[in-house]
Amino acid sequence: MKNRVALVGLLLFLTACSPSPAIDSLVSNEDLMAEIENAAQSENPNSGMIPLALDLGSLTEKKLISKASASKIRSLTNCKNLSGIEIGFLRGEVTHINISPSNCEYGE
Repeated sequence: MKNRVALVGLLLFLTACSPSPAIDSLVSNEDLMAEIENAAQSENPNSGMIPLALDLGSLTEKKLISKASASKIRSLTNCKNLSGIEIGFLRGEVTHINISPSNCEYGE
C-alpha cells in the first residue's frame, strides 16, 4: 500500500513538472499573430466576415500557415497538435485563443 501511495505521489509530481500548454508567448509574438490573422482572412476570401472560430490545425493543413510558423507555435504553446488551439475572430481581429490541453497531447 505504501508503494502505491509513493507511486501516485511521484506521478503527480512529474505531471506538475511537465510543461502545460500556454498562449502568452504566442500572443506576444506579433509576427505569428499577424500570420494567423492573414491565414484566417484567406480561409474565407469571398466574404468580408471571417468565421467565428478556427483551429490552427486546419489552417496549417491548408498551408495558410507556414511549416516554420507552425513549429514556432508548437514550441511557444507546448501544444504538439495545433488542432488543440482554437482562435476566435470578430471583424478580422483575434478576440480569444483557447487551448485544449487534452487535444494538444497528440502530435500531428
